[in-house]
Amino acid sequence: MATTWELLVEGDALVEASKARKKAGATERIKKDLVDTLDPKVYEKLKLYKNGDWQVLKKKPFSDAFEDEVWMLFYNMGFKVMNATRDFKMSYSKDMPELTQQVDVIAIDDDVCLFIECKATETLNNTTTWKETLEAWAGKYSGLVQEIKTKYPNRKCKFIFATKNYILGPQDQNRIHDFKFLNYSNENIKYLKSLSDHLGTSARYQLLGSIFAGEKVANINSQVPAIEGKMGGLTYYTFVIEPERLLKLSFILHRNSANHDEMPTYQRLIQKSRLQKIREFVEADSGHNFFPNSLIVSIDSGRAGLRFDQAEKKIQVEGSSSKIGKLTLPQCYHSIYVIDGQHRLYGYSGTKYAHKNTIPVVAFVDLDKDTQVKMFMDINENQKKVSKSLRNILTVDLFFDSKIAEQRQ
Repeated sequence: MATTWELLVEGDALVEASKARKKAGATERIKKDLVDTLDPKVYEKLKLYKNGDWQVLKKKPFSDAFEDEVWMLFYNMGFKVMNATRDFKMSYSKDMPELTQQVDVIAIDDDVCLFIECKATETLNNTTTWKETLEAWAGKYSGLVQEIKTKYPNRKCKFIFATKNYILGPQDQNRIHDFKFLNYSNENIKYLKSLSDHLGTSARYQLLGSIFAGEKVANINSQVPAIEGKMGGLTYYTFVIEPERLLKLSFILHRNSANHDEMPTYQRLIQKSRLQKIREFVEADSGHNFFPNSLIVSIDSGRAGLRFDQAEKKIQVEGSSSKIGKLTLPQCYHSIYVIDGQHRLYGYSGTKYAHKNTIPVVAFVDLDKDTQVKMFMDINENQKKVSKSLRNILTVDLFFDSKIAEQRQ
């Protein structure tokens, strides 16, 4: 049996698949004389009928429930193609296509494909080793990537080992690292679910920025028409860009690891209610709703600087030092830090205008972290008082990986 492509669904079929995944189990009607024989760990009473019968919920097995929880997490983040059932299998050998690997969760969008293996236990377990499982995936992984790219080309791929209540030992952690896999444990899943609940489909961009930080984004045009200028002794660029394109390159927190302790910062930086109102505003039927004010960002060029090609036909304006030309952005995940305008940018996520409209941007290059903090404070304190707690959190975030111990407070 080759790859079961028919079990990969999108659009309305994906929505239908989510309905089954979302349910806690299946309902049944149980005769009154059998109710007391039911295992309360498996069955939950829902409704008592007049004749004494009960409507009960037969809960999913623990491992299936965790798998569906992970599936729903990536579905809610806006991945466009996923496996409809847990029967999805993929061929990993070009010469012997009948050799297949069952995949618990597969999540695909325009740029990436994530393979997720799920393992769960009801009680905390720190003794199980995953040597055979991880080595088996490592041996098949390149074949699986080749196979998925026959149907979904130009995607970056990553394998995620999602676990619930399993604590991986040092040897398994080393295998995860050596194979360039990821392990999402209880805390990671909890954090990502909170992030998804708060940001909606925008959370996908933060997830991918975390997974692929510094790696190139596939299928993206990194060039924009721009004006180069000077402000406060700094060079900056102003340009317009589609929100979808900027979302793929940008981030609002510097840390790369998924950590639930970051959630308070997200909640202070982005208000969920305001984000929803902006989405409704953008999606309004008039089609004329937009934000004319610019986003402020800092672009990380890797200290190489950005390429700016001045237009061949130079426009000379007396007394102006500005230049018109073409700016080449880094084309990497996690390369553009949004200093101001997070709500405006994230408000476009998941809307029909995300790839149609353009938004104005003022971009500085390789700002040091002190300047980023100061610029954020200058912008926001002149509009609305920034709390001391948020100021402290942003400072800690910016210097999270500093080589200077005093800055990592």
